Amino acid sequence: KWAYYDGYGDNFIGQLGYGFTLLLLSKYGHKKRINFFYAAKYIKAFPLLLSNMGDYRYNLIRDAENCYSIRSFDRFLYYFGLIEMDKDSPILARRIYIKKTKVFDKLIKC
Repeated sequence: KWAYYDGYGDNFIGQLGYGFTLLLLSKYGHKKRINFFYAAKYIKAFPLLLSNMGDYRYNLIRDAENCYSIRSFDRFLYYFGLIEMDKDSPILARRIYIKKTKVFDKLIKC
């Protein structure tokens, strides 16, 4: 499971439909886009995943977007060198600008 000490509980956000994330990056990743651009499209495609988010005090959608961003970008795609990430702040890095790498294009054809 991808839910490993990220504070978002045991759900399948990011893990389920990771191929959709690859498709989005293949289509839109040629220029830098904010992580929430991809997260919004992911949540629109898989809205039932919100029901597994649990009880959150803040904005459910924003929490789901942050969960998706951490799992998909920080812990998966960046780790394997498939994306570049520019963070607004090294401490509170909720807004991240994502761009696919040349490695992505060599490995993934959509």
